[in-house]
Amino acid sequence: MSSTIRIPSKEELETYEVELHTIRQAIADCEFHIELFTGGIDVDRSRVEVSLEEGKLGIPMEHRRRQETREQLVRSYQRQKKYEEEKLQKIKEIWFDKFGALSGWRRWEE
Repeated sequence: MSSTIRIPSKEELETYEVELHTIRQAIADCEFHIELFTGGIDVDRSRVEVSLEEGKLGIPMEHRRRQETREQLVRSYQRQKKYEEEKLQKIKEIWFDKFGALSGWRRWEE
Protein backbone atom coordinates (compact mmCIF):
# COMPACT_ATOMS: atom_id res chain seq x y z
CA MET A 1 0.00 0.00 0.00
CA SER A 2 1.31 3.40 -0.86
CA SER A 3 2.29 5.81 1.88
CA THR A 4 0.33 8.69 0.37
CA ILE A 5 -3.42 8.74 0.19
CA ARG A 6 -4.74 9.33 -3.28
CA ILE A 7 -8.37 10.20 -3.92
CA PRO A 8 -9.78 8.55 -7.02
CA SER A 9 -11.23 10.72 -9.76
CA LYS A 10 -14.82 10.43 -10.87
CA GLU A 11 -13.71 8.56 -13.99
CA GLU A 12 -11.65 6.10 -11.95
CA LEU A 13 -14.61 5.44 -9.67
CA GLU A 14 -16.92 4.92 -12.64
CA THR A 15 -14.42 2.55 -14.26
CA TYR A 16 -14.08 0.60 -11.03
CA GLU A 17 -17.87 0.36 -10.68
CA VAL A 18 -18.25 -0.86 -14.26
CA GLU A 19 -15.52 -3.49 -13.79
CA LEU A 20 -17.12 -4.73 -10.57
CA HIS A 21 -20.57 -4.81 -12.12
CA THR A 22 -19.34 -6.69 -15.19
CA ILE A 23 -17.50 -9.32 -13.17
CA ARG A 24 -20.35 -9.77 -10.69
CA GLN A 25 -22.78 -10.17 -13.58
CA ALA A 26 -20.53 -12.85 -15.08
CA ILE A 27 -20.47 -14.66 -11.72
CA ALA A 28 -24.26 -14.45 -11.46
CA ASP A 29 -24.60 -15.82 -15.01
CA CYS A 30 -22.36 -18.75 -14.11
CA GLU A 31 -24.38 -19.48 -10.99
CA PHE A 32 -27.62 -19.35 -13.01
CA HIS A 33 -26.30 -21.81 -15.60
CA ILE A 34 -24.87 -24.13 -12.93
CA GLU A 35 -28.31 -24.31 -11.29
CA LEU A 36 -30.05 -24.66 -14.67
CA PHE A 37 -27.93 -27.58 -15.84
CA THR A 38 -27.89 -29.25 -12.44
CA GLY A 39 -31.68 -29.06 -12.38
CA GLY A 40 -31.78 -30.47 -15.90
CA ILE A 41 -29.87 -33.53 -14.77
CA ASP A 42 -32.40 -34.12 -11.99
CA VAL A 43 -35.33 -33.72 -14.39
CA ASP A 44 -33.76 -36.20 -16.80
CA ARG A 45 -33.38 -38.77 -14.02
CA SER A 46 -37.07 -38.58 -13.18
CA ARG A 47 -38.00 -38.84 -16.89
CA VAL A 48 -35.80 -41.93 -17.20
CA GLU A 49 -37.56 -43.63 -14.31
CA VAL A 50 -40.99 -42.86 -15.75
CA SER A 51 -39.93 -44.04 -19.22
CA LEU A 52 -38.55 -47.31 -17.86
CA GLU A 53 -41.80 -47.94 -16.00
CA GLU A 54 -43.71 -47.36 -19.23
CA GLY A 55 -41.39 -49.70 -21.12
CA LYS A 56 -39.88 -46.97 -23.33
CA LEU A 57 -36.13 -47.23 -23.90
CA GLY A 58 -35.38 -44.15 -26.05
CA ILE A 59 -35.15 -41.62 -23.23
CA PRO A 60 -33.05 -43.84 -20.92
CA MET A 61 -30.58 -44.57 -23.72
CA GLU A 62 -30.21 -40.88 -24.50
CA HIS A 63 -30.07 -39.92 -20.80
CA ARG A 64 -26.44 -40.92 -20.32
CA ARG A 65 -25.24 -38.75 -23.21
CA ARG A 66 -27.27 -35.74 -22.06
CA GLN A 67 -26.13 -36.21 -18.47
CA GLU A 68 -22.44 -36.26 -19.45
CA THR A 69 -22.89 -33.15 -21.59
CA ARG A 70 -24.62 -31.29 -18.78
CA GLU A 71 -22.01 -32.36 -16.24
CA GLN A 72 -19.27 -31.05 -18.55
CA LEU A 73 -21.14 -27.75 -18.88
CA VAL A 74 -21.53 -27.50 -15.10
CA ARG A 75 -17.80 -28.08 -14.59
CA SER A 76 -17.03 -25.49 -17.27
CA TYR A 77 -19.25 -22.88 -15.61
CA GLN A 78 -17.73 -23.71 -12.21
CA ARG A 79 -14.24 -23.08 -13.61
CA GLN A 80 -15.40 -19.86 -15.24
CA LYS A 81 -17.02 -18.71 -11.98
CA LYS A 82 -13.81 -19.43 -10.06
CA TYR A 83 -11.81 -17.44 -12.64
CA GLU A 84 -14.20 -14.48 -12.36
CA GLU A 85 -14.05 -14.58 -8.55
CA GLU A 86 -10.25 -14.52 -8.67
CA LYS A 87 -10.38 -11.66 -11.17
CA LEU A 88 -12.75 -9.74 -8.88
CA GLN A 89 -10.42 -10.22 -5.92
CA LYS A 90 -7.43 -9.06 -7.95
CA ILE A 91 -9.21 -5.89 -9.10
CA LYS A 92 -10.20 -5.12 -5.52
CA GLU A 93 -6.60 -5.63 -4.35
CA ILE A 94 -5.28 -3.34 -7.10
CA TRP A 95 -7.85 -0.71 -6.19
CA PHE A 96 -7.08 -0.80 -2.48
CA ASP A 97 -3.32 -0.84 -3.12
CA LYS A 98 -3.74 2.26 -5.24
CA PHE A 99 -6.28 4.18 -3.14
CA GLY A 100 -6.27 2.48 0.24
CA ALA A 101 -9.20 0.92 2.02
CA LEU A 102 -10.78 4.09 3.26
CA SER A 103 -14.35 3.71 4.46
CA GLY A 104 -15.49 6.31 1.94
CA TRP A 105 -14.49 4.04 -0.93
CA ARG A 106 -16.07 0.90 0.50
CA ARG A 107 -19.46 1.76 -0.96
CA TRP A 108 -18.10 1.06 -4.46
CA GLU A 109 -17.09 -2.41 -3.34
CA GLU A 110 -20.59 -3.31 -2.17
